[in-house]
Amino acid sequence: MRSFLMVLLVFTSSVGKSYATGPLNGGFETGDFIGWSTLGDTIVVNSSFGIDPFEGSFQALMSNGPGAPNVFNPSNVFTYSGTDSVSGLSLEGFFGLPVHALNDFSQSINLSFVFEGSGIKQSFTTNTTAVLTFHWNFLTDEAINSLNPPFLDFGFYVLDGNIGLLTQSVSPSNTVFLDETGYRDTSVRLSPGSHTLGLGVVDTGDPSVNSALLVDGVSISSVPEPSTLGSLGFGIVVLLARRIRMMRRH
Repeated sequence: MRSFLMVLLVFTSSVGKSYATGPLNGGFETGDFIGWSTLGDTIVVNSSFGIDPFEGSFQALMSNGPGAPNVFNPSNVFTYSGTDSVSGLSLEGFFGLPVHALNDFSQSINLSFVFEGSGIKQSFTTNTTAVLTFHWNFLTDEAINSLNPPFLDFGFYVLDGNIGLLTQSVSPSNTVFLDETGYRDTSVRLSPGSHTLGLGVVDTGDPSVNSALLVDGVSISSVPEPSTLGSLGFGIVVLLARRIRMMRRH
């Protein structure tokens, strides 16, 4: 039996030697943005912000605090890091998006033009099929649950040039914001290769109302290829059959 187990161990260790690396510092547990590039009003916070991190002790926070004079409320300077948010055009360049891509996406979900915002991004590589998962919490002072809001802010992600929405129905928040979604998760299947993930939050239409996005627990996990699973199953069957024949002979 011991020899059988040793053979089985050798066989199983010879298949599935694929791996997925990064993202680096996906939980922001360094207390900063090591491994990430940032633009605009971004900071790493702990539970003193009013919301516990999804995991660990830290989480990333980005806001759309005014980067331009706020004609609606000149005293409403809302930044956490001391750095103002940036224009939609600057965000598009930061995320490697075509000009007007954020505006086009905003209009595709029946919102106005993108005014300003902030974001973070990181590139990583996997040599196997994998699943990217990240956790997020969208916070806002917008009347997002009202029937006909004139303008809405939204959170979003950019994966390899494709934009996805990170905004859903909200509930009252215990932070400086009125409402939040609470932590939710997004998972996306990745093919082998190089990838870039971006996360951000923007104002649409005007800078008069602020919103933010919390992000935590960014990770990827390998997905065994069907061929690998098939080879493993076939090998186990062959070894078991061989073992049975040997036992019958004795």
